[in-house]
Amino acid sequence: MRQHLGYKILALVLAVIIWAKVNSDRNPNIRTVVDNVRVDYRQAPEGFVVTQAPVRIQINAVGPQSALRSLKASQLKAFVDLSEVQVGAQDVPVQVSGPRDVSENVRLSSPDVKIVVEASKRKTLKIDVTLQRIPPLGYTFGAAVADPPAAVVSGRSSFVDRVRRLTVAVSPSAAPSTGEDLYPVLALDADGNEIAGLKIEPARVAAKLELVEAQATKSVIVSPNIIGQPTFPAKVLGVNVSPTVVTIFGRPEGLVSVTTIATDPVDINNATDTITRTVGLRAPSSVRSTNTQTVKVTVRIGQ
Repeated sequence: MRQHLGYKILALVLAVIIWAKVNSDRNPNIRTVVDNVRVDYRQAPEGFVVTQAPVRIQINAVGPQSALRSLKASQLKAFVDLSEVQVGAQDVPVQVSGPRDVSENVRLSSPDVKIVVEASKRKTLKIDVTLQRIPPLGYTFGAAVADPPAAVVSGRSSFVDRVRRLTVAVSPSAAPSTGEDLYPVLALDADGNEIAGLKIEPARVAAKLELVEAQATKSVIVSPNIIGQPTFPAKVLGVNVSPTVVTIFGRPEGLVSVTTIATDPVDINNATDTITRTVGLRAPSSVRSTNTQTVKVTVRIGQ
């Protein structure tokens, strides 16, 4: 009886071996490479920044052919722990994982990746508002203000040191600005070129910049307004005005046709001798103001 039991056990072992061999032949272990697996970099120390590192890598996989046949890059996760890195170039290990059904039967690995680490830096700069176009005729730009007025630039120290100013580019309209539009903040070097690869906080800011009517100026001759006649036989020998020219202010289109500006009336009726009067100016409606409100008019009267 015992001899028969031994034969049965031996037969069972042989059957298992044969079954395993058949399955192995049908689904052999193979080695393959999975391309384009994204790498995550975690736990960078405070004050350090990774400036060079591969974004995607190859993963080595060894396991049953059936498991590897459908294995995709999107199923795998690769990450690098940066907690022990130092400044400079260095090789760091990659940790790889996959779905549970894959991880149980497949061995995943990756060679170390080379990265470069630099010291990081941060500084706060005022934000300038620059204009993307010139104002139309008769208008000028009002005061430009960014909100908030400053931002913090951070990143690799060699890049941060190159930043000379922060700016937002605004294209104002004739409509009043509500200040609700947000504009990206750009970091510029000494030549006005944008520096990429930096973190700017906040990355977008509001900017208020409005079009306001511009005041044009023009110099015009003062024209004295003399009324009445002196007593005969006296007569007007001449008229002097001081100043003879004044500056007027207003919209450009409103000043085009204005060449002179009249005074208030100077009455010389029944005068027998020279008269000097300080009188106001009568500006047309298109003129908003003048650089002086009064002039002195002298009417020389004699025989």
